[in-house]
Amino acid sequence: MIDEWIGAKPDLAEIHSSAATFNNIVLPPLAPENTLGILSKSIDVLAKSRAYPYGLTEDKILRLKSAGITTIQELANSSENKLKQIEMVGPATVKRIRDVMLQAIWM
Repeated sequence: MIDEWIGAKPDLAEIHSSAATFNNIVLPPLAPENTLGILSKSIDVLAKSRAYPYGLTEDKILRLKSAGITTIQELANSSENKLKQIEMVGPATVKRIRDVMLQAIWM
């Protein structure tokens, strides 16, 4: 048992939403204007920084802005094809842009 504890072996657990315990939980309704605040922010917040060490370079941010993508919401709504049409943005760059954007949304 000590070897397992020292080895940090995780204890697995499952929660089933069909359990009776969860049937009695009532979530309050969200106001229609209640959205993720990050979505309305400028894509400038995705720049390389302490918060985003793998963030976007100034060049990539300028390229996105020149393509009319100025907010994180607009970036999230942009298709992969639209992003690939931007000069110097290929599949690997699209993946990086998406990864940084998702990191910002889920932080």
